[in-house]
Amino acid sequence: MVFLFILIIFIVLNIMLLFSKIIIEIENFKVTSQNSKHINNNYKIIIKLKVFGLIPIFQKVYDKNKIDKINKRLDIGKKIKKLDVNKIIESVKEDKKINKDVIKIFIKDMFEIIKISLKIELGTEDAALTAIIIGILSTIISITLREKIKNINAQRYKIIPEYCNHNLINIDISGIFGIKVIHIINIIYILIKERKVKLDERTSNRKSYGYSYE
Repeated sequence: MVFLFILIIFIVLNIMLLFSKIIIEIENFKVTSQNSKHINNNYKIIIKLKVFGLIPIFQKVYDKNKIDKINKRLDIGKKIKKLDVNKIIESVKEDKKINKDVIKIFIKDMFEIIKISLKIELGTEDAALTAIIIGILSTIISITLREKIKNINAQRYKIIPEYCNHNLINIDISGIFGIKVIHIINIIYILIKERKVKLDERTSNRKSYGYSYE
């Protein structure tokens, strides 16, 4: 009887987790290339876990001080600097088979833009290049928002070209974004399955070489 009760609780909790949604709220986040401090001090990031996207069961608030402490503890800056970008690019080139299911889930299904306020000011040393980049950026953002946001009143964005004969970028963003837990689980499952297949292929290749004779 006790075992059955524990099993029911376990199943219910798993169902709740599967149909949960991670909500990320960003308040007053600004990035600029004009100041020595590229990120403003008074931004806030709130992470919530909501069952069925409605009932909040967890909430964590991060401001600049908390994020700086995490960065210091994990030493993220140094780890990023140590990343060998060329090695990553070569690895991607070698692995020509890109999982389309992962890309579809990650780009199309996984992220939901509930509300957004975005302002981008961008300029380069070349006025023609600035105009081209602004045109491409405007198109990508407008298509993305049209696909992701159903309520037009929940989106505000401005993309402003700056013809100033030097490179600059200012980004000001606030918004609410959703990630469905079930999609995260799907991606993890696909990647684990793909990794297992690759390991099995390598193992079988080693065996075939082991049994070959010249």
